[in-house]
Amino acid sequence: MRYIQRQSGLARSVHWLHTLATLALFITGILIYVPSIANAIALGTMEVARLVHRGGALIFLGIPILAMLIQPRAAAHKFKEYFKPWTAEDKEFMKKFLPYLFNPKKVHMPEQGKYKSGQILADGLVIVFALLIGISGAFLWAANSFSPELIRWMYLLHDVSMIMMGILLLGHIYLGAGIFKPYRGTGRLMFGDGKVSEADARYHWGKWADEEITSGEHVVKE
Repeated sequence: MRYIQRQSGLARSVHWLHTLATLALFITGILIYVPSIANAIALGTMEVARLVHRGGALIFLGIPILAMLIQPRAAAHKFKEYFKPWTAEDKEFMKKFLPYLFNPKKVHMPEQGKYKSGQILADGLVIVFALLIGISGAFLWAANSFSPELIRWMYLLHDVSMIMMGILLLGHIYLGAGIFKPYRGTGRLMFGDGKVSEADARYHWGKWADEEITSGEHVVKE
């Protein structure tokens, strides 16, 4: 059986660390910012939660930057793919995406390149909200240096951005973890060996699969 190596070891490592940092941020964020929970927690536990939250924030923002510095060509290629003009197939994919989620057996999706238009849109929103979380978090970290009114706005921005990030994360888990049946097995791309079978590659990323199979560079047999 033929497979295509879709994700590198670096990409999978970054995803693992980012996942752990994100979970740490959500858990400690709830402990810190939900008043009823915060009031019920011992002071020492709260201080540990704050330290973990700040450490998680540094990993959350720093790991992707470090990965881009380690492999700048790969990062540049990815951004080039993300910012290229959408094709008719990309637009058709977005129009059909919701009907496809409810009835995947009857909705035929157009072929996609390495990154689906829906993924590009979702990743773009993740980047925007991550930046807003990072900026507002920096203000909250140094809250004593700014006016109380500004800090209140930063709290609001931080909370809203995290809620939106949480919604995007749930969608990512639903698809990426294979809860949605047509995506079953794709969790292996980031939490396994990074390989996708030829059949699944053609189903999900038809144009990209054809390019990879033609070149043969990342094709492996098992």
